Amino acid sequence: MKKHLCLILFILSQLYIHGVCPLSSGSIRGILIDSLKEPVPGVIISIENTPYKTLTDINGSFSLFNIPPGNYKLTINALGFEKIIIDIRLDVDQQLDLKYITLKTSATNLNEISITEEMPGEAKAINLTKTSPRLVTITSSEEISKLPNKNAADVVAHNPGVAVQRNKGENSIVSIRGTPSDWSAVLVNGDRLPVACEENTTRSFEFEAFPASLIDHVVESRTVTPDMESDNIGGSINFFTKDPDYKKSVGLDIAGGISALANKPTASINAFLENVSKNKKFGVIINLSCYSRYYASDAQKVVFGSNFNHGINRLELRRYDGYRNTLGGNIAMEYKFNSAFKMGTHFFAGRMTDDKQMKKQSFDWFDDSGQRIRLQNAYGKLIREIIGGDIYAEYKPTQRINLKVRVASYDNRFGYGTFPIKNKNDNRNGFYVMEFMGPTINYTDRSKTDANGNTIDPNSTNYILLKLIGNDEPYGNGDNPKNIQPHYSNILQAKDFQYTQSYTEGNNTHESDPIVGQMDLQYKINNLISLQLGGKYREKQGYRHITKHDWFQNYAGGSSAPILLTDFETRNFSHSGSFLKEQGGNYEPLLMPFLTMDAMNGFVDQYNNKLREVYMNELNSEYRFWVGSNYDYHEQQAAGYAQLDYNTDKLNILAGVRIEHTKLFEESDTLTNNTAYDVATSTYYFLPEKRYTHLKYTGILPSINATFYLDSITNLLLAASQTMHRPNFEETKPGYAVIRYNDLEYTFGNPHLRPAYSINLDLNLQHFFGTRGMWSVGSYFKKIKDHI
Repeated sequence: MKKHLCLILFILSQLYIHGVCPLSSGSIRGILIDSLKEPVPGVIISIENTPYKTLTDINGSFSLFNIPPGNYKLTINALGFEKIIIDIRLDVDQQLDLKYITLKTSATNLNEISITEEMPGEAKAINLTKTSPRLVTITSSEEISKLPNKNAADVVAHNPGVAVQRNKGENSIVSIRGTPSDWSAVLVNGDRLPVACEENTTRSFEFEAFPASLIDHVVESRTVTPDMESDNIGGSINFFTKDPDYKKSVGLDIAGGISALANKPTASINAFLENVSKNKKFGVIINLSCYSRYYASDAQKVVFGSNFNHGINRLELRRYDGYRNTLGGNIAMEYKFNSAFKMGTHFFAGRMTDDKQMKKQSFDWFDDSGQRIRLQNAYGKLIREIIGGDIYAEYKPTQRINLKVRVASYDNRFGYGTFPIKNKNDNRNGFYVMEFMGPTINYTDRSKTDANGNTIDPNSTNYILLKLIGNDEPYGNGDNPKNIQPHYSNILQAKDFQYTQSYTEGNNTHESDPIVGQMDLQYKINNLISLQLGGKYREKQGYRHITKHDWFQNYAGGSSAPILLTDFETRNFSHSGSFLKEQGGNYEPLLMPFLTMDAMNGFVDQYNNKLREVYMNELNSEYRFWVGSNYDYHEQQAAGYAQLDYNTDKLNILAGVRIEHTKLFEESDTLTNNTAYDVATSTYYFLPEKRYTHLKYTGILPSINATFYLDSITNLLLAASQTMHRPNFEETKPGYAVIRYNDLEYTFGNPHLRPAYSINLDLNLQHFFGTRGMWSVGSYFKKIKDHI
């Protein structure tokens, strides 16, 4: 024990002597820029025949210190740029400032032809990728501008290991390495954004309201370091918004096109303005974006019944037509007080409206109302809004110390517009559905089987009738799963369909991070070793309120005649008459007409005296299914970390630990056995009661990344870490289940659910071809614990 203590004291004393108290030593510093006067980060700076080595930071700055007096050769070696060797002489205690050093792009001579690479942004990205202690893919602003990206998810859709979920043909949610989307952390300027969506109840942000034009560059990390948020079992993608470049410029980009299926136009316009003060201390950039498009899609959905026999209850044929408009803006400002201190701010906002129309024809083989065909005319104006920003400061009192402080705030909302009631504050508004039902029919495509879907004796009277497809049909007569065809003996016309109900599905979802604070302190012990400490705090609060409001035809007194589909103006189900032709389907003869938007728009007012309304409250007999669909939550996250970075010309090791503490309070309702009596309606009803979730947990998350520089263009990276996944709020909610009405699904939460943890191992070999590209080959291993 004494020997170990003496050894530790000796090492600390040497670090102190050689790192903190250098004798008669000097320093070198400078800033690397390219031909466009842009900083070049991630470049290796070294002194030949010495262990002195460092990397340029995101601003292109570098510093070397504790250097004895003498003559040296300073080497600057960056991929995509010509190698630079500078002869320097360093006197006793001299602090040599090389100011700005301009890198020249590399050139290739082919006989009499000289080809010069002009890709400064891509050169930065490849240099940062090569020198990063993590396994990363960096997408530069030049790469982003080459493709017609419309939202931020489009930017990473082509990245290796990234999968993207689409909504109406547009990229929306991203995931990494094949893991569930909520296992991947999606960040903006280093922060996870709050989530508020129509159907998505995870912690995964949907980027439909976040224009790609606000993005400067993207860092996809497949391994972690302690300074990163560790709620990312799959990995993380960090989108950085545009920063001032301290120059004057203006830009305008206009594009247009045609949506083939909708046969209507799309258009986008992006504009930016950048300016700098005369003394070059203040810079600002303003970016605005507008993207308008019509869309259409054909789809089908199969609703299965029992898991024992795989019988089909319902086939839904859906046609979507809509118009989306996305507005976005970003402003960033920065002021450099001096070479040691600067402050700045980012602010962004995005808003997407989606006028979504849906025509849905359902073939019900098994339904409470019998074998029927159901027509649903639906419309909703979906509104997504995201707003946020930060204020940051960076202070470098010496070449050894770098202190960064950030305070941010974000707000995300989802809701529906004013339909069918023209009143913004009317709770009856939502996604509106008008339903017409045909008479009972006789489906001729059902098979006689036992309860498990197996063959039976043809003469048996103990059987059930099921619609089975593919290999699930035991007699070999099942439809192709990609082309399910209903068969029935009845002949139906539009006049056979009667109005049954209208309803709105209300969704008011709001999540905000009113306070996000972060501090990072880096201290360079010497030219090889740096220590970094930091912490982060996030306050999160939100709610998700789901409800339903019904209108039924009022037959009181027997005075109301049925409301028929033919009483309204109608339109064809499909504009082109080729619904799902890609799947070989022949559905056109089966498709019924549907209401026009004008007919839907005036229905509630026009037929108000023939309708009765049913509110979703304690007096509604269906309230027992909906009582748990509203929940509120408040979460506090606090994290601290320490990491040590050791960097030589042959090896880089970054190791440390992050500790994440989470405190969650959540509330929702359930029904009790206690009853009350409503005098006005002469109704007994069950009383609801609050239920609460109180969770506290702490994650200890170590990580180590080791990069071996096999040569100047080949790296071998090894990494090991432990990461976590916080459960989603719907998964931890107390009380009764959340209902998904159209899918007839109920999701119960577990108030005692704990996070899942993952042990991650990575091995990756990288080889670079200048700025022309790279190849990499690797493998990874994840062991997940406590995943539910």
